[in-house]
Amino acid sequence: MVSKKSKKRSKKRSRSAPSEQQTAPTLSRKEQRAKEREAAKARSNLIQFTILAFLISGLVGLVLGFIAEPTLGIAATAGLLCLSLSFKYQRQALYAFIIYIPFSGTVTYMLGGNSLLQLAKDAFYV
Repeated sequence: MVSKKSKKRSKKRSRSAPSEQQTAPTLSRKEQRAKEREAAKARSNLIQFTILAFLISGLVGLVLGFIAEPTLGIAATAGLLCLSLSFKYQRQALYAFIIYIPFSGTVTYMLGGNSLLQLAKDAFYV
C-alpha cells in the first residue's frame, strides 16, 4: 500500500510568511490628493522654467546672430540653454554629460580636429 503524506504546514512557517512580506502602507485620499498636487506643481515649475530658458537663450542668440554672426548666435543659444537647464537640474546634466563624452570625439573631429578642443574635452571629463 501507498502511504499518504500529511499535508500539514508547520506553525512556524505560516507565522513567518506575513512578517517577511511587508506591504506598503496605503495613503488616505487626502494624502493622495496632496501628492498629486505636489507632482502637478513640480511639473508646472519644470515647464515654466524650460519655456523661460528657451525664450531667454533664443533672444540672446537672436541678438548675437544679428550683431555678429548667425553661427555665433546659434552657439550662444545652445550654450545658454544647456547652462541654464544644467544649473537647475544638475543630476540629469551630469548623466547627459557622461553619455555625451564618448561621442564628443566625433564632434571634435567634425569641428576640425583641433588638438586644443580635444584637450578641453579631456579636461572637462576629468
